[in-house]
Amino acid sequence: LKNLFSETKKQTQALEKVCNKEISMSSSL
Repeated sequence: LKNLFSETKKQTQALEKVCNKEISMSSSL
């Protein structure tokens, strides 16, 4: 269960990185 939680956390952080990237890209336009 703990392993599953850490995997989910990793995926969430990856999604946040992608979102931040898109936000910075769209704000620079």
